Amino acid sequence: MGMLLALGCGGAAVSAPPSVPTVSDERRAGWDTWRAARREELVGPEGWLALVGLFWLEPGQSAIGSDPASTIVLPEPAPAHLGRVVVGGDTVFFADPSATVTREGVPVSELVLAPDGAPIEIGSLRIVLIARGDRIALRVRDLESPARASFGEIPVYDYDPSLRIRARVRTPEPGRMLSLVNVLGMQVDEPCVALLDLTIAGTPITLAASAGGEGPDDRYFVMLRDATADAGETYGAGRYLDVPEADASGDTWVDFNRLHTPPCGYTRFATCPLPPSENVLDVAIRGGERYVRHDD
Repeated sequence: MGMLLALGCGGAAVSAPPSVPTVSDERRAGWDTWRAARREELVGPEGWLALVGLFWLEPGQSAIGSDPASTIVLPEPAPAHLGRVVVGGDTVFFADPSATVTREGVPVSELVLAPDGAPIEIGSLRIVLIARGDRIALRVRDLESPARASFGEIPVYDYDPSLRIRARVRTPEPGRMLSLVNVLGMQVDEPCVALLDLTIAGTPITLAASAGGEGPDDRYFVMLRDATADAGETYGAGRYLDVPEADASGDTWVDFNRLHTPPCGYTRFATCPLPPSENVLDVAIRGGERYVRHDD
């Protein structure tokens, strides 16, 4: 349908003025952009759905390759006998006498691995060392993982402007920690950097926040579990939320429309921390991402 016309002086047709986006329109558009970025976190080449393996390392030598007899059995296109990984003290050493792997495009036959360093490359596979507490593991990503191609859209609740709520930010007592356990049962305590006081659906709540998380460094990171998890509407272990730091007034805005499922909801090769007891809520927050199991 064309633009509506109005009659001006003398009966001349005049175009109606363009509509001006409202604040609500802009926030909805921002939410749509956020949703697109969230999907890319899952299906992009470096996304969570590209993960195909997680191998915890023990001291000593481990054979690595696609041969089922290997200590660390990699998926194809890894060669049957790729090489070996040697763990001694704080050092992790990788050796591939045939130099079939590359790192940043350069063939390598041996190197020392550091947590979260540049990955080892074998065809479409990428292998990186990670550290969780006092444990270390090799995490394997496949740029051609079928899970990336088969994934659809992330299910969400309808956008609800009322779920963007003003919160008072309080500083916790010095040394306060959040007692966290990850999906592997490992204790991974983190400092509590802020307490967020707000009211949702008529219920006053306080959320305990840690620093950083998956967003920029100038944001709080909240892990929570609400009653929608018990109802099977959202991921049973809880959801995550990035919150802007306090403004000059000491307040912030908590937008529950951006609650999202942690990576462990989409892959068994993630090591997500679970919400602390302080953030297990009786209230149902029907905003943000819903959950439908995705089997990789």
